[in-house]
Amino acid sequence: MEKQQSVFVWYDWGGPGIWVMGEDGNLRSAEYEQFALPEEIITRFKYWENWFNDSRPGYNDEEDRFDQKLYDAYGLSLAIDLKRLFKEKHRVFRGYSGDKDCVEIVLVKREWIEGEENGIVPMAVPYKK
Repeated sequence: MEKQQSVFVWYDWGGPGIWVMGEDGNLRSAEYEQFALPEEIITRFKYWENWFNDSRPGYNDEEDRFDQKLYDAYGLSLAIDLKRLFKEKHRVFRGYSGDKDCVEIVLVKREWIEGEENGIVPMAVPYKK
């Protein structure tokens, strides 16, 4: 059985959007091919990388047109999709190790509980800090 890895969805200039925790405790960039990801998700990661590279201030001396909240939300959606693919095979985080905003993506069972007014309400927790 393949060893469970800690996988981080994070981007920095010129690298990939996936990083893994090395045995030395440091993050290192990962190749998409090492996870046998579907082409669709690789295409989405490359879109996310280009979004960052092409819209940061100073790039072509244009004004800052980078929407950080939207970019972060897209990164979170990538992390959630990775976790759905990996299930319990690997741990998945949005952000990088040591970042105060880094969150682990966890899968939860959708359970139904009895609600006070409408009968049933869904209960799920999408991630934890």
